[in-house]
Amino acid sequence: MKDINITRNHLRKHLKHLINEYEENKIEGVDVHDEKNLKDLIKEIAEIVETVSLNDKLYYTQYGVGSSKYSVNYHNGIKQFKDGSDFYDFKTFTNKKEFNKFIEELKEAGYKLNYK
Repeated sequence: MKDINITRNHLRKHLKHLINEYEENKIEGVDVHDEKNLKDLIKEIAEIVETVSLNDKLYYTQYGVGSSKYSVNYHNGIKQFKDGSDFYDFKTFTNKKEFNKFIEELKEAGYKLNYK
């Protein structure tokens, strides 16, 4: 199975979609009442979950947000909202040197760029 890098929210969305299709019997050749097919689906979901690192430290950048020139949103892999979605801290910059310095600090701390 291919390595994928997605956030918890993306994983939840894809799993919900897969389960909804399964329950609505939209997946071709799958009988909702067939226990073997249900076990296969659960096994497939488990394989997907194993390939996704849920505690990745992630960051992404934005430009021209509000009155700031540069913005960095970063998730430490732990903080979450009450509903379980990831909480991203943010920091804004007007100076490109400080912005680049902060990005380097995040990379040294093990953060990975997350494309949003």
